[in-house]
Amino acid sequence: MRPGNLHLAMQQASQFFNFADECSHAEFLHETVKIADAYALSDELGIIYQSDNTFADLLQLEWPDWCGPQLPLPLRRLLSAQREHYLGARVAACIQRNGGVINIRIRERQLCA
Repeated sequence: MRPGNLHLAMQQASQFFNFADECSHAEFLHETVKIADAYALSDELGIIYQSDNTFADLLQLEWPDWCGPQLPLPLRRLLSAQREHYLGARVAACIQRNGGVINIRIRERQLCA
């Protein structure tokens, strides 16, 4: 994807994620039992271009040494394998491809007591 096209796609996706972020926080305030999702945008190489405030925190639950800007290796492997779901010990993630932009949603797994 050309840089100009990637920039335009990122701007369009940004509007969606700003809305999703507002909805997620509103749901969390009204349903404190519900686990909130976090969102990010990356490219096919796993470079994160935009994320909401809790995305990095959730990644660090699963990968404490992770510091970005690239997704952790297991999530990058998910991109190259053309799979859409990751289920780890602490988090679950899913991806959606939109041209050259990858939409990533991650949430903390609800562990049984």
